[in-house]
Amino acid sequence: MENAHTKGPAECLAYFGVNEKTGLSPDQFKKNLEKYGFNELPAEEGKSIWELIVEQFEDLLVRILLLAACISFVLAWFEEGEETVTAFVEPFVILLILIANAVVGVWQERNAEDAIEALKEYEPEMGKVYRSDRKSVQMIKAREIVPGDIVEVSVGDKVPADIRIISIKSTTLRVDQSILTGESVSVIKHTEPVPDPRAVNQDKKNMLFSGTNIAAGKAIGVAVATGVSTEIGKIRDQMAATEQEKTPLQAKLDEFGEQLSKVISLICVAVWAINIGHFNDPRPRWLLDPRVLSTTSRSLWLWLWLPSLRVCPLSSQPASLLVPCRMAIEERHCQKPALCGNPGLHLCHLF
Repeated sequence: MENAHTKGPAECLAYFGVNEKTGLSPDQFKKNLEKYGFNELPAEEGKSIWELIVEQFEDLLVRILLLAACISFVLAWFEEGEETVTAFVEPFVILLILIANAVVGVWQERNAEDAIEALKEYEPEMGKVYRSDRKSVQMIKAREIVPGDIVEVSVGDKVPADIRIISIKSTTLRVDQSILTGESVSVIKHTEPVPDPRAVNQDKKNMLFSGTNIAAGKAIGVAVATGVSTEIGKIRDQMAATEQEKTPLQAKLDEFGEQLSKVISLICVAVWAINIGHFNDPRPRWLLDPRVLSTTSRSLWLWLWLPSLRVCPLSSQPASLLVPCRMAIEERHCQKPALCGNPGLHLCHLF
């Protein structure tokens, strides 16, 4: 039900064709269950370790480092003299950077998946509803609550769905909804309609949101949204979708990587051209000449250190659930919608 906060209690009950005293009939329950599905957030389908590792090497600058490591190993293998051992230092440093970058990247991706999955911890296991086949309130599994169910909540309960309050059975009703809005104190609720259809969650004083806790009082309401249709479910979907998008910073870094690879290629060609005189050695093993190896080594170091300055800090940003806020900061000057603000303040509570 859209904009349930703008409707009166009678309108909400009429929308679902339900009576406040008796609740849904068995037939209505089955019909709504088929229409809306179970009241639960879908499990996060995580990627395999191998897929995560491969993703870390899809970046252009990482591939440049990998190519530099291979070439350095080949040159080090043919190195002669006292520098044979030290020649392997350069490729090992490159590999160390690549391995560190991959480890951090995989760890961050795993944390992000685990953090999204942690949202399921806010789902209660049980809920109290009225059904027409029972004369009194009954306790059922929260996943079996459907839109239209008459739900009862009291102090200490975790709200099992997004609920439009029908009546308050106590002097006041206070709700701790900090996980959703970031409000530091419990909020007093009422039953009067909120006329603004664009009201934010903090202003919807006649609504109870899934995953929040009843701090004081007792109330009865009608479930208007379950599962991914709840506010916390929408945030979960936004977070999952955000992971698939590149931030403006990442897009700029990709563009920078392409430009940098072209510049480095030109520098390498220039270095070899300047030292072309060293290639006139008539010996068949001219590639093993220390002067040539030295020239090649200097070129390779340009391929190594410039990209590494970018590859290492790229993974220093905490992925997990701070990704949406990071995107919001980067997109501030792009005039795009952001997930930060009050609806995103729940992220800090997941740690």
